[in-house]
Amino acid sequence: MACIMPTLAVTFSLGETNPVRTPMIVSFILLLWAVYSSTAGTSSFALSAEVFPAITKEAEMALAMSVNMTALGILLLVFPRLNEAIGGYTVPLGLLGVLNAVLFCCCFLFGLDTNNCLFGRAPVHVRLPTPLHIKYRMTYVLPEL
Repeated sequence: MACIMPTLAVTFSLGETNPVRTPMIVSFILLLWAVYSSTAGTSSFALSAEVFPAITKEAEMALAMSVNMTALGILLLVFPRLNEAIGGYTVPLGLLGVLNAVLFCCCFLFGLDTNNCLFGRAPVHVRLPTPLHIKYRMTYVLPEL
């Protein structure tokens, strides 16, 4: 999504009379829809459900949902006015694409991986110091990608 949104923003900057503009916008919107709907937008919630200990999972998932929905509400209030002030979709979509890339990096660095650990060992992973986890991600995981 971080690659598709800025590209979609660039297609909005094409001239109104350009015959390629509308098909490009439609194709990138459909591509964005296909990428986003494969996870139904719940990737961050699945990740947060995986790293929370079983004892407090409901409360922490509720906190994650409330933060996400509050941010969505703020975005829905700000986006139309931002779009009117700028006069097009190019800058807001570009900003959302950059924000998406930044948040992906944050999930990569700060999201704990409990995929291959036993259920009882998950709290041990949660107590792992963040600088140690970031060093592990940068040293061992990133070179393998």
